[in-house]
Amino acid sequence: MNEDEEHTGADAGETHAYNLNSWMSDLHSSIKHLRISDLSLPSAHNSGFDVEGNPNAFFDTCQDKSFRHQLDNGVRVLDIRLRWFSGYGPENINRGLMFYHSSTSVRTFANMLNDVDRFQEANPGEIVFLDFHLFEAQREDEPVPYALIHAHFMRHYTSKMLPFSARDLNLDEIRAQYSGPRIIVAAPSVFWNDGTGGEIPVRDRSYFWDRIDHEWVGGGQVSVDRLKSFMNEVMRNPPSGDYPWSMSATAYNFIEGPVNLVETLAGWYPTDGEWQRKSNIINFDWCTRSNSILIRQCIESNSLKPARSLPLPIVLSPVEGDVLPTFRPIVSGKGVPGATVYFYWSGRWDNTYGQAEVGTDGVWTDRFSRDLPDATFELSCNQLLNSARSKYSLPVTFTVGLSAPVIRTPINGDEFESFKPTISGEGTPGATVHFFESGFGTVLYGQAEVGDDGKWIGSFTVDVPVSSFSIVCNQTLNGLESDYSLPVTFTVVLSTPAIRSPINGAAVYTLRPTIRGLGEPGAIVRFFQKDVGIGLFGTALVDNEGRWSGTFTLDVPQSPFSFECDQVREDFRSKCSRPLTFTLRVARQCYLHVSREFTGESGQANSQEKR
Repeated sequence: MNEDEEHTGADAGETHAYNLNSWMSDLHSSIKHLRISDLSLPSAHNSGFDVEGNPNAFFDTCQDKSFRHQLDNGVRVLDIRLRWFSGYGPENINRGLMFYHSSTSVRTFANMLNDVDRFQEANPGEIVFLDFHLFEAQREDEPVPYALIHAHFMRHYTSKMLPFSARDLNLDEIRAQYSGPRIIVAAPSVFWNDGTGGEIPVRDRSYFWDRIDHEWVGGGQVSVDRLKSFMNEVMRNPPSGDYPWSMSATAYNFIEGPVNLVETLAGWYPTDGEWQRKSNIINFDWCTRSNSILIRQCIESNSLKPARSLPLPIVLSPVEGDVLPTFRPIVSGKGVPGATVYFYWSGRWDNTYGQAEVGTDGVWTDRFSRDLPDATFELSCNQLLNSARSKYSLPVTFTVGLSAPVIRTPINGDEFESFKPTISGEGTPGATVHFFESGFGTVLYGQAEVGDDGKWIGSFTVDVPVSSFSIVCNQTLNGLESDYSLPVTFTVVLSTPAIRSPINGAAVYTLRPTIRGLGEPGAIVRFFQKDVGIGLFGTALVDNEGRWSGTFTLDVPQSPFSFECDQVREDFRSKCSRPLTFTLRVARQCYLHVSREFTGESGQANSQEKR
């Protein structure tokens, strides 16, 4: 048929003219709202095995003519299956990569790319999808040179390749952001990670889309009835519309080889039918036969398709710049009730890191289902509901680690009357906060557990060694350790000792009274006459319970007598206590006159006096 023949398609009563070779451009106004995964795209099954190039491969040929013929007649997906023949030279991928389907085709990797290039030169508004479905090597000891294939595309085709990040754009957005001819290269992950299975590519993967999943009935003989039954089952619940997928609508028998089902499939896929509405890539044999009827029905169905997209989910937590204390953080936000939200590393859409169900209130929250691969992560989410999928949310970058705790008390310049002060602040719930001297992070002075409210409080377990002390804190959780907090400098002063006995105004009955009170354990309390400050009247050692008792070592010189106390410990000295005054009541020396009479030996009375 003539690919330049004009056709018409209907959309809500409007007629749209198009040519098979340029239908994406011709119909842009009516299909611009669709993404690649929303379109019905005709695909040439085993595109490199055609009768024209392989007239004797009766049981392997699936198409009639070359790649260029297929593209000119409306095909936009080439199903590519290649075999590597290393005998053409270790780096000759243009000749050594040949199309293969049980036998080897005359068509090569280079033939395909040349046909695509020539087609797009003539039709610059068309997008061609290269579906690299299968690679195999002729010899086990000469594996497929994926690095060379990758390098070939990166060297010659980056100006044409539609990047993987564009997978969620509609055709209008693609035209605006990536004008000119475009190809999509969908390939197995060995293109960029050498088959190691690692998530982080060893080669640039930004231009390569994930391999397309094919819904396939299976090998051997496939009857029309068996195929229809299989396709019915798939189309009851087709793959979601978030990523391109392919239906292999092919049948095979040992008499005919690949069966011509074009007209049968056209009956299963009417332009306005349910299967067309649910489909993406329809991969079939003998595409251009019967006046390309199925191709045209695929093309025209696109004008009838609504956009299958949801609004973006909103990520409320974490926020940009957050530092999270776990490699499996909790994510939360808002979405469409009933939808499922998926977590991705932005730009790496091949693996999800978790998912959450949106509640009836539109709120979702859940934890990552696997560890983050790096300490810095760019989170992007989308949501799916009834085969409709949203675009990806704007990325939120956060870091896995612990932020430094914050000291709220003391503040700079505070004074403590304790060698074991109490510290408080804020941190990460569940973390342990550790107290250190600023610049000397080896001695642990104490610690505290952070509560669910993010607050902590704890006392030193080791005495502060100097009067002016600068404290810093860090926190640990789940094997992570934070940086140190900003330092806070405070002063430790000895508390003023308290005199409990005697009380003010009391009378004492000794020149060297005993004094009792409370003080800092380990300190020495000193007794001085008020306002004199010299002449030590006595000392007392404060016991471990903070009590002390001591007796004056000098006589009280006057009555009433006012005295005060301070206490010292190492290089620390307290202020003096409030003065206390007592009255001295000591008994004075007195004499008793005694007179006694008695009779002497002479019988004469005598008297004797004593004092």
